[in-house]
Amino acid sequence: MGSITINGQTFTGNNVNIVNGRIIVDGNNVYGQEEPRIVIQNIEGEFKKFVCENATEVHGSINGDVVVDGPLTCGDIVGDVEVDGPMTCKVIHGDAKVDGPLTCGSVGRVV
Repeated sequence: MGSITINGQTFTGNNVNIVNGRIIVDGNNVYGQEEPRIVIQNIEGEFKKFVCENATEVHGSINGDVVVDGPLTCGDIVGDVEVDGPMTCKVIHGDAKVDGPLTCGSVGRVV
């Protein structure tokens, strides 16, 4: 279980989905305001999966699998990543499937 601060609000759970600006944590709609860009200020602990349909900027690292439909900028990812757009990160400790330019220090495996 992890906690995540998105656009200034903190949420706790195992799975985070951001769809059409709605934030869904463990199947519960916890935030419903449309946001054109998601900014994650803090992530603590581990998430099984993080899914976002917006351009995403993470100030820190993500422990868990990541799926983003849009550009992603973040620190390390400990898990597999799938991004539909350009991606900039430090290190991916897992598989990466990126539909766009990838700027990364190292990647476990590009698929």
